[in-house]
Amino acid sequence: MADRIVVDVVPAKERTERTISRSFRLSKSILNGLEEDANLQKISTNALVSKILSDYVELERFSEPFGTIRVGRDTVRDFLEMVPEEGLKKAGLKAGKGLPIAVISAKYGKINADSVLRFIREYFGYSNLVRYSEKRQNDSMTITFAHELGLKLSFFIEAYLQPSFEIANIKVKESLKSDHALMISL
Repeated sequence: MADRIVVDVVPAKERTERTISRSFRLSKSILNGLEEDANLQKISTNALVSKILSDYVELERFSEPFGTIRVGRDTVRDFLEMVPEEGLKKAGLKAGKGLPIAVISAKYGKINADSVLRFIREYFGYSNLVRYSEKRQNDSMTITFAHELGLKLSFFIEAYLQPSFEIANIKVKESLKSDHALMISL
């Protein structure tokens, strides 16, 4: 027998938007799993379900048709260590011409500076690969992708973003790479 859960759906990007109560039927095991995970994260079950649904609506539904998969951090680290830097740059450019362009077009209807920056914010915020942050000052913006996966990941991400930046006519003023972060000044 399925239990009932009532969720106030609150999109991540619009926490001030009016919420709507909606009922869903869930199996007991799914509800137990949600409650257990919410307790571990010290958030309400409602907040966890809202986050899960927001992740799906904001990114997963657009990226699923392109065969995106989730891979563990150690697997990514091992892969990065095995591939030469030039190979990662080429792979980043190739990947950057695919998924980002398609998702930005499907989700926002156009590729411009605003849609590219929104995609980057959502995609890297969702990916758990990096800790995304941005700082705006005067007419410039600095985006930081902090991570623990080495210099090669910084090279890959830089190459991955290049096609979107070019199409949207976003000029990179400076790019700094290290073992722990990629910082891009726009």
